Amino acid sequence: MWALQLHTPHTFRSSSPSTHVHYTSSKPPICSLTLNPSNPTKHETNYNHLIQSLCKQGSLKQALEVLSHEPNPTQHTYELLILSCSRQSSLPDGLDVHRHLADAGFDQDPFLATKLINMYSELDAIDNARKVFEKTRKRTIYVWNALFRALTLAGHGQEVLDLYRQMNQIGIPSDRFTYTYVLKACVASECLISLLYKGKEIHGHILRHGYEALVHIMTTLVDMYARFGCVSYASCVFDEMPVRNVVSWSAMIACYAKNGRSFEALELFREMILETQDSIPNSVTMVSVLQACAALAALEQGKLIHGYILRRGLDSILPVISALVTMYSRCGKLEVGQRVFDQMEKRDVVSWNSLISSYGNHGFGKTAIQIFEEMVYQGVTPSHVSFVSVLGACSHAGLVEEGKMLFESMVKQHRIYPSVEHYACMVDLLGRANQLDEAAKIIEEMRIEPGPEVWGSLLGSCRIHCNVELAERASRRLFDLEPMNAGNYVLLADIYAEASMWDEVKRVKKLLDACGLQKVPGRSWIEVKRHIYSFASVDEFNPQIEQLHALLVQLSTEMKEQGYVPQTKAVLYDLDVEEKERIVLGHSEKLAVAFGLINTSKGETIRITKNLRLCEDCHSVTKFVSKFANREILVRDVNRFHLFKDGLEEIRLKRAAERLSKTSSGPDLTNPSLQNDFVGMKKSESGNRLTEIDVSGLVSQLQDLYKKNSELDEENKKLTSKLQTRDAENDVQHKRLTDLEQNTVPSLRKALKDVAMEKDAAVVAREDLSAQLRMLKKRLKEAEEEQYRAEEDSAALRAELNSIQQQAMNSIGGISSIGNSPDHIQILEKELASLKSELQQVSLLRQQEQKRLVEEQARISALVSEKQELEEKLVAISRRASDAKGLWAK
Repeated sequence: MWALQLHTPHTFRSSSPSTHVHYTSSKPPICSLTLNPSNPTKHETNYNHLIQSLCKQGSLKQALEVLSHEPNPTQHTYELLILSCSRQSSLPDGLDVHRHLADAGFDQDPFLATKLINMYSELDAIDNARKVFEKTRKRTIYVWNALFRALTLAGHGQEVLDLYRQMNQIGIPSDRFTYTYVLKACVASECLISLLYKGKEIHGHILRHGYEALVHIMTTLVDMYARFGCVSYASCVFDEMPVRNVVSWSAMIACYAKNGRSFEALELFREMILETQDSIPNSVTMVSVLQACAALAALEQGKLIHGYILRRGLDSILPVISALVTMYSRCGKLEVGQRVFDQMEKRDVVSWNSLISSYGNHGFGKTAIQIFEEMVYQGVTPSHVSFVSVLGACSHAGLVEEGKMLFESMVKQHRIYPSVEHYACMVDLLGRANQLDEAAKIIEEMRIEPGPEVWGSLLGSCRIHCNVELAERASRRLFDLEPMNAGNYVLLADIYAEASMWDEVKRVKKLLDACGLQKVPGRSWIEVKRHIYSFASVDEFNPQIEQLHALLVQLSTEMKEQGYVPQTKAVLYDLDVEEKERIVLGHSEKLAVAFGLINTSKGETIRITKNLRLCEDCHSVTKFVSKFANREILVRDVNRFHLFKDGLEEIRLKRAAERLSKTSSGPDLTNPSLQNDFVGMKKSESGNRLTEIDVSGLVSQLQDLYKKNSELDEENKKLTSKLQTRDAENDVQHKRLTDLEQNTVPSLRKALKDVAMEKDAAVVAREDLSAQLRMLKKRLKEAEEEQYRAEEDSAALRAELNSIQQQAMNSIGGISSIGNSPDHIQILEKELASLKSELQQVSLLRQQEQKRLVEEQARISALVSEKQELEEKLVAISRRASDAKGLWAK
């Protein structure tokens, strides 16, 4: 048997002669184990304390060996064993403890069931956690909470909400932890609209039960609304919080930063610093603030935040340093981000991903690939995000073959199966390279359902190359997947406008209006003297707005003299040229550039951030301004960086030089002096060639040109005739479309609305009938049980009556022998009469129950018939709705 032996403070010896363990430390061991077969069971020893001590020391295997010799383990012993299995991530040992626990009769202990569920959750054995819950008959709120937590961490949010509904139905009240877990369950898997409604219901439940004063519940509520993009709801919850801690402030700042409200995020951080004394920003807060600075390209604000991080000693926390790398690169200081990365003593995959995406966003695809390869060489395993970053870098740099090789290496070398984001990167890579057919083929061969990211990438590529056919295919899928995303409609309208299909542009605009959607307004931000200013296309509140417009008009006039031609393709209205030019001249990024020229010092770099893609006209204007004003202008739009210097986009020059240096042995174009020499050489060669051209050759060429011009005039006449015919056909089609919209569409909308209302009413009626039917079935079952009990009572009464009658006969027979006994006879007669009365009452009750049972069955039959009729009606309504939708589609 196993025996407990206490030893001296310095030596501990096993019973095995070959095993000696010597301790040199002054601290004695708590105990040691010896297998002593010669010692019989004369000393009854309790091993619970020994097992608990071994668990606390981390000796799980020894503890399990002792457990097999302990006849009466305690609850605390099992608790420490379960915790040890979790700490050592040992699922087999956990299963052994669970089996031993069940054999000892502790399988119905709610406390240990909670610990088991938590253990299986940490060991990624969610099915075992479910089994523990299902086998536990006495489920306290702690058992429910443990399963809610386990399922939420495993991403089974919908299952948590279903179980929560069951818990409420059986009457178990929620506690403060329950609300935290079910709110997190709403965003544990996909952020669906239906789950947002569930979150709002839980919010109401919290308010009704008076939990709005608990800061951790309300903070979780803020985070839930933030994940769904409901910034206004999150802000209302935050403003109504009676008590806030650093987690609450961090959650709200992150809500603003991650939902495109970076300006508000910085304002809230400033309020947190100035107005609170006890809420000191932590590393999570600083990551969100740095993300806001990066989104606005607020370099000066970012530098201040960097200094605050150094003063607070947060520069050793990896997520903070990774966010610093991203912030500097997105503010145009890629070299500073590289320097921050180089100074990191320890790097994780997130740090490498930040650097890869930084170079990718700046267009240095080759460098991004080299960093990715260096990361793998140093033994850091790439993550899902790593491949998204490096594939995006290939897309921005046009490295098609390299991107294909990386995509194929995901499964072959790294055992990472592509997700929707990776397929979207590949479609974008091929689409930008005008390999649209191959991009469409990738979508068709996807093993998973293409999401809006994939179709959005294809639609964006179609806009670059004006592929109307593929654009219509992609937009149809996007309208189904994202019916409320106005950007998809605007992209399709842009493609139609570039193809001069103005009728289709009008149709898309009407569709946009019918859905109640609006195009996202363009907005630009600029940082001047550590203050951030925002500009919109129609900005009437800026005090310098007249001065800005006057400067832009003056610049436009001077640029036209130098060859500038306004690009008005972005204006999706059939207006005259001057009106289109006036519209594009008021774009928000032009206003931001003008504001920067007026309010910044000479030679200072102008940094601008835009929430949409930079249009072609703004691109051209910014190049001209950088040349005339001799200023560097950095513009970061939703896709990439644009650095303008001396009338050229420097980042494109660097990318071209990078490709040339990799593929040829030509001159290094990154050297400014060589660039100037190269341009001058081209100009001188062109001048020499012009002086050597023969005049007679020019005359001959002019004659050929006149001949070709006459031929082109003839073709132009033919095309004009065809165009007039086509215009007449378009007028007829437009008239038919107008008639359809005025007559058929309103009736179809009304019919669809009526059908939807009828369908909703039928569904509600069917649910009511189903509830009544379930109630009647329950009552019928109760009536049958009552009838069964009545029959048993009736049989018992009959048996008792027969017994009494037999006793009466025996008594009457005995009267002749013992004499007359009138009192005894009267008593028997009364008992007999009483029993007969009770039997009649039972029979009457039985008849009433049978009658009621028949009535209930008849009512159930009627309800079933009515339910069938409603279901048939619902099917008919659904058929009508589908027919109406089909007609609408036609």
